[in-house]
Amino acid sequence: MQTALDFALKCWRENLRSGRDNARLEAILGRQLTGNWCGWFAQACYRAAGLIPGVDLGSVYRCRETARYRDQCLLKLWCVVYSGGQWAPWKLKDYHKSEGQPRQLLPWDAAKVRPGDIILHESKPGASTGHVALYRTTTVGAAVLVGGNQQGHFPAGPDGRGITQMGKGAADPYLAWIVRLSPLDFDPGVKLCKTEAVAVKLAAWLDGGK
Repeated sequence: MQTALDFALKCWRENLRSGRDNARLEAILGRQLTGNWCGWFAQACYRAAGLIPGVDLGSVYRCRETARYRDQCLLKLWCVVYSGGQWAPWKLKDYHKSEGQPRQLLPWDAAKVRPGDIILHESKPGASTGHVALYRTTTVGAAVLVGGNQQGHFPAGPDGRGITQMGKGAADPYLAWIVRLSPLDFDPGVKLCKTEAVAVKLAAWLDGGK
């Protein structure tokens, strides 16, 4: 997802130019940079690339559950799409599969990762906590990640928060997962819903019913 990576790099360069002034980044991103915001930054980059509302990338756990189409954290896993002259409710996983474009959660593999892929770096193997970043490239045996709320080759300010590039050994055991969303996650014609009942009601409303 090159467009998302380009946006991340734009924010990183602005971070350097501004002397790591988070206030200027907050103005660009439209959010106060507090707490653990690495997942939110990745989501903002994907939103800039056209990610539809409702896809949740807010943490390691949510990224993983989103890629697995699991509802452990009340994700939007139903959708309404226009087909055959009318709006129809679908289970999101089934719709993506029917179009041959499912989301993917892949074990980290330096040979398969692509620029702009979301990378989950677990605090320990199998953990629900850790770090979310975007993959840029591999150089001198290290995976270069661009992320928010991280320190790396270009350390953040004294509060430890910033947008930086960080090198991780390509064989680092904590580089756990590659999250690759469906192209349909960028289709504005897909309306996400939390439940089947809501999807059915929305489809009827879009078709002119109540």
